[in-house]
Amino acid sequence: MSPAVEIAAASSALTPTDPHFSKQWSLYNQGQTVPIEEIGGGTTDVVAVSPVDINARAAWDISQGSTSVIVGIIDPGDTDLTHPDLINNIYPCGHSSGCDFVDGDGMNMPNAHGTHIAGIIAARLSNSQGVVGVAPKVKILPMRASADDQSMIDAIDYAVSVGVKIISVSQGGADFYNESVKAAIASSGILFVCSAGNDSTAAYNYPSAYALPNVISVANVDPTGELAPMSNYGEAHVHIGAPGKGIYSTLPGNQYGYRDGTSMAAPHVAGVAALLRSKYSSLTVTQIRDRILRTGMKLTSLSGVVQTGAMLDAYAALKDVGPVAPAASSVPGTVTLQWPAVSGATRYDVEVDGATVNVGSALSYVHSGLATGSTHVYRVRATVSGSSTPWSYRVLKKAVQDPTREAYVLESSHPYTSEDGFTGHVTKRNAKLLRAHFSKVELAPEVVLQYMVNDGDDTYLTGSYASGFWTHWKPGELYFEVSSDESATTYGFKIDAIEYLTGIPEQPYPPYYFDVLPGKIAVGVGCTPGSVDTRVFRATSVGGTYTQVATLPQSEWKYEDTSVTAGVTYHYKISCSNDLGVSPQSDPLSVVAQ
Repeated sequence: MSPAVEIAAASSALTPTDPHFSKQWSLYNQGQTVPIEEIGGGTTDVVAVSPVDINARAAWDISQGSTSVIVGIIDPGDTDLTHPDLINNIYPCGHSSGCDFVDGDGMNMPNAHGTHIAGIIAARLSNSQGVVGVAPKVKILPMRASADDQSMIDAIDYAVSVGVKIISVSQGGADFYNESVKAAIASSGILFVCSAGNDSTAAYNYPSAYALPNVISVANVDPTGELAPMSNYGEAHVHIGAPGKGIYSTLPGNQYGYRDGTSMAAPHVAGVAALLRSKYSSLTVTQIRDRILRTGMKLTSLSGVVQTGAMLDAYAALKDVGPVAPAASSVPGTVTLQWPAVSGATRYDVEVDGATVNVGSALSYVHSGLATGSTHVYRVRATVSGSSTPWSYRVLKKAVQDPTREAYVLESSHPYTSEDGFTGHVTKRNAKLLRAHFSKVELAPEVVLQYMVNDGDDTYLTGSYASGFWTHWKPGELYFEVSSDESATTYGFKIDAIEYLTGIPEQPYPPYYFDVLPGKIAVGVGCTPGSVDTRVFRATSVGGTYTQVATLPQSEWKYEDTSVTAGVTYHYKISCSNDLGVSPQSDPLSVVAQ
């Protein structure tokens, strides 16, 4: 082994004995299989990527919470206060409403949503019951309220009266904006950790989008480190990501189960805030917020999507991070780490998947010879005046091709005026995946920006997005529409950049239909994203030789074969090509000519 390399000592991190801890990938990701809800219904098993978790076991060596810290939960439903994994961590409600500020009749109808959130924050540790919470020794105060009316204000007032400093709020919507609620949050002295919403858009969701120094808005990250398809996002108003898909926690009636959503992401952050409050009681609410946001683990999938470009890291938040600010780039098989110089630094160390490498005075490190697609975690520290600084935040990077970013201008008139609406098409030759950056959107109330997300669902945006946003990644191209507006009172919109990934097209599906007429067969074809043209092949026997009979532009969806003989069976395949290469041929589809 090179003398410049030392292997980090084995972690003494605590491993809970709770029976279902192995299902809690968000706390300890061991590459387990996680059932994930699909947007269209049903579930899919996903293999988790092992570095993608909040580093909870290492955090618990520093803090597991304190009974003197009370975390409020404001939920639209009741919480099961008698669940065996929660009952000893419930702060008793002394309010005449029983802390049901909607109906005033107490927590008498336990709801799955609020109970699941309670377990994520504070299920007991190693108590022979189910799961463990992020902050298993704190107290929780479940309250029922709606985040857009007086019940929310009443819940906040009560929380203030009993000393709550952290509240988890997993509810809201674009129509939840309420000035009185906003004022109550602003003056409360409480940190509000709010779910960003599950509409798959950059829409402002309230209360998470209130621009207040005591609010954290949380997006949903899946077990592979990707932004969950249904998660709301937006660099201007969503601050950080946290695990929110396939989360296993408490349910009413001494039950447990998986749930998905930003509703599950927000309580992870509230739990880490509680660990910080427990360990460092002198930290203010804004200092706790700052710690959480600047110590998150950087993920490529969150860059430009949430304000920090990072996912929650409990251990880093408790330890705090040093002055080195690394960033990573990658190509297949190689990750390159770079960082700005730290004043007075004479040496830098890079932690690479647990091994520490002395890189001297270099301001970069190249990690090469990697398996394409493999995932790696890095930290960097400096030596200043003979002493090592604390480690930086973690950077998680996959050894794959990074997207290319370039200028791309497509815009409406300014101000926007149109009698028929605007249809836009953003494309890049050879691009298999593409997303566009709207630098500014400002639309009149009746005007809608619409584009497709998540394999068929549309997103609809209206109003003002002064700081802009990135769209979702789309296969090869983006179509969007802006409805008509004759008022000419608003800016309209402007796209100023795109990001894209190129590559050889994937294997296409077989021809998708035949229209058989005397002396002619019309073959329906369609190519995969990134294609420039479609190649059609034909054979006259199942095991025969396929001969190319046509090359069509990618925009063409039909090939008409007039060189056919009645009664003969023809077998067709297609392949897709671009400037980088040709896809494998599709499976065949057969038809008898007339």
